[in-house]
Amino acid sequence: MSRTMLAIVIAASASKAFALSLQTGRNPMCGVESYNSRADAQCGVASYREARSPDCGVEHYNTKFDMSCPGSHPATAPIPPVAICTEPSGDCGWFPEAASCEKPEFGVDSYKSCRTPGNGIEAYNSCSLPQFGVAAYKPCSFYMTPEQLDGYLTATESSFETYSVLLPGRQADLLSRTRAEDSFVCLARKYQILPGYESVVEDLSQKFFITFGYELKDSAAVCSSDPNVDLVSQVKITLVRPDATLDCDSFSLQTLGAATASSNATDTAMQHFKQNCSLKLSYTVLVDWFHQTSNDLQQLAGDLSAQQIANLASRVSALEAKVKNAAATGGQ
Repeated sequence: MSRTMLAIVIAASASKAFALSLQTGRNPMCGVESYNSRADAQCGVASYREARSPDCGVEHYNTKFDMSCPGSHPATAPIPPVAICTEPSGDCGWFPEAASCEKPEFGVDSYKSCRTPGNGIEAYNSCSLPQFGVAAYKPCSFYMTPEQLDGYLTATESSFETYSVLLPGRQADLLSRTRAEDSFVCLARKYQILPGYESVVEDLSQKFFITFGYELKDSAAVCSSDPNVDLVSQVKITLVRPDATLDCDSFSLQTLGAATASSNATDTAMQHFKQNCSLKLSYTVLVDWFHQTSNDLQQLAGDLSAQQIANLASRVSALEAKVKNAAATGGQ
C-alpha cells in the first residue's frame, strides 16, 4: 500500500473511530466546589492555654494571724497581766489572741486558672481557604479537557497538512482520468477564491493543460453558483459486465479490493474501473474527514476549554477556518 493510500485509510479509520461526545467530570475549568480545610492562624484562635494568671483574678490571699482578723481578742490589761482570769474584769488581765484570716493586704497566695491571650495560643480554628489548595472541583459537562483538546488540535493540525495536499490531487486525478473537463475547470475556480491555495491552483492549471491541451483560463465552462455542489461525487463510475453491473458508489475502499481481487490481471476494463473507483472512494474518505472535522471544531469552539483558554480558542478558530475552506471544495 502506498503512503498516500495509507494516509487515506487512516483518515477513514479516524473518522469512524472518533466522535465527539459530552463527558461529565470534575475539572479545574468547571470551577471550585471546595478548598482544603485545616487548622491555621488565618482561621482565628480556637482556644488559649489554661494557666493561673493575674488576668484570671485571685483565688486565695495569704493567710495570717492578725488582730485585724475576725475573732481576735484584744488585751485589756498590760502584759504580763497581774492575774489570770477567764473574763476580763477588775484587776484580771487578758492575753491578746489574734485570729487567722485571708486578706488582700497579706498578699496573694494563688491566682485562679483561666484561658486568656496572655497565656499563649493552644489551638487555631479550622477553615477552608483558597491558599490551602483545592479539595474538589465542581462537576460539569464538556467535550474535552484542555489537555485533551491540545492533543487533539496537534494531531488534527498535522493531519490537515497531509490531507489538504491529498484532496486536490485526488480530485484532479479523477476528473482528468474520467475526462470531466468542465468539472475540472469549476473545481479549479473553487480553489482560486480560497486563501492559501495559490500553489494548488498552479498545479491544477498545469495538469489541465497536460490533460486537455489548452490553458485552463481559456475555458468557457459554465459553473454552478451553488458552492455546495460536489463536482467529484457527480462523476459516475460503472462497469457493465455480462454477469453484473458494478457501480463504484456501492463500494468502500475495503470492499473494492475484495470485489476485484479475483478478476483477471489482464482485464483492462476491470483494472480501469478499479483505479478510477479507488480515486473516487479515497476522495470521498478525505471529504468526509474534512466535513466531520469542521463540524467537530465548531462544537469545540464553544466548549469550556476553548472558552477559558485563549491560546486554545485561537488554535481552534484558525484550524476551523482552514478545514472549512478545504471542505468547501467538496461541497457540504
